[in-house]
Amino acid sequence: MGFLSTIFGKDMALPAPKISNDPHAARKVRIDAHHYIIPKEVYDLLWFGDGRHKNTQEFVKEGMVAEPSIIFGKSSVIREDPTTEVEFYPSYDSLTPEQKYHYVKWLGKIDKSDDVGYAFLFLYGLERHIHAGSMVEQAVSMISRMHQKFDNESFNYYSSNTLVWAAHKYRIVEFLNGLKMDTMPPGTQIFVKLYTKGHLTPNDIMILSKELGLADQDFIKDDPELFEAKLLERLIKKYGEPNFPLSEVPGSSSETTISVRLANFSLPEAERTVEIPDMLNNKYVREPLQELLEKTNRSGRLIVI
Repeated sequence: MGFLSTIFGKDMALPAPKISNDPHAARKVRIDAHHYIIPKEVYDLLWFGDGRHKNTQEFVKEGMVAEPSIIFGKSSVIREDPTTEVEFYPSYDSLTPEQKYHYVKWLGKIDKSDDVGYAFLFLYGLERHIHAGSMVEQAVSMISRMHQKFDNESFNYYSSNTLVWAAHKYRIVEFLNGLKMDTMPPGTQIFVKLYTKGHLTPNDIMILSKELGLADQDFIKDDPELFEAKLLERLIKKYGEPNFPLSEVPGSSSETTISVRLANFSLPEAERTVEIPDMLNNKYVREPLQELLEKTNRSGRLIVI
């Protein structure tokens, strides 16, 4: 796959996270005077700052920014509904006693679409595992699961960044399989689609048409099926296949990059960001796609209604 094969390495099978209903596979956690049952596969990925569950000795050092997801068993919790939503850039310590109660309760059923702040808090802890090389596949699987379940633009954006970051660091393309690609930012979207599929379909190109410079969107909006059919014809005529192939992109041809950043603000700043090729502005991608879109768009004006 040309130069993209230097970004990621050999594919590896990624097991899907399995949530067990077996009570023996769950863990009991006490916070203040309350007890919670948390599935083992979730419990194993949590960070605890005190008590018998404490597992943060390795990375909690004097002077460092505190890991925001650390749960403290001695913290005060109140079994009442929260009166406010979780703030931006949350930490467990910043939660109200009511929010702490419901956050730990939510960890027992993370598929529930409660306050998205809870999902972000859990995401921070999962990113800590990925950054440290601890239980990486399990953390990636859990993020993929939440990425698919949560219908929240902000969470989808940050969780997609995490999966791309992990795939880049560990050279495992399978980490990208859980992405909702059509909802990703255009620059990251085109990169991930080209690498995971090896091509862009007519629909992929249409989704990115505005970012590729097609200002006149009337034909695409008024008759998307006809536009796609005509674009398909042009792709087959030019490339001999119904897609734009990655093989058309020469090696090391991307002059600019896109920054992909982890959400966890406690991680070292210089290590939170990776750079990936900016395929949206790569001339070997952008110019032929612009030409295809413009010719297809002009053909719509010739249709007699």
